[in-house]
Amino acid sequence: MRLELTPTEQVRVFRRLLWAQIRAFAPHTERILIPVLPGNHDQAHRVGDQMATFHDDSWAIDGASAVMDGVNENPDLADRVRFVFPGHDELCVTLDVNGTTMGMTHGHVFGRDPLKWWDGQAGGRSPVGDADVLLAAHSHHLRVQDHGGNRLFMQIPALDGGSTWFRHRRGAAAPSRMVSFWTEGGRVRGLDPVL
Repeated sequence: MRLELTPTEQVRVFRRLLWAQIRAFAPHTERILIPVLPGNHDQAHRVGDQMATFHDDSWAIDGASAVMDGVNENPDLADRVRFVFPGHDELCVTLDVNGTTMGMTHGHVFGRDPLKWWDGQAGGRSPVGDADVLLAAHSHHLRVQDHGGNRLFMQIPALDGGSTWFRHRRGAAAPSRMVSFWTEGGRVRGLDPVL
């Protein structure tokens, strides 16, 4: 209700930002991997405060799919840019990045205790439960925590510059940030929370 842009305008901005990132990185690398996950704010259909369709019915997935279609039509990018989406009605992506199993999900899945949720996924033998690193978004602030078995949890910060809703609810606001790091053989190094 308080956003300046309508949902379709937001999707348009997302597509254009994703294209800009691909164009910026393409000259500097041989391969670009783009995992795309649904979150709670991009659910395509809600009734009241509840999602009312499949988990992958997401404006983020729709916007990234449109960019992927454009990439696939571009001979300079088609073989170098790969998109990874969750399966139908799924919320997680798990993939190998240079010998490190990366699990990714949005934090609305696990609430306040990501490590308990992650342990449950391991107990249920889901692919994300076997990840070396679990990356999540949702809480807007940076959180990095070691977990059993040499695993690492990272809550990725938001680029939104703060939320009045969160400030009113919790009394604090997180700075706008992004995170970069290197990974190899199940380990993360060079973690840099950029302001």
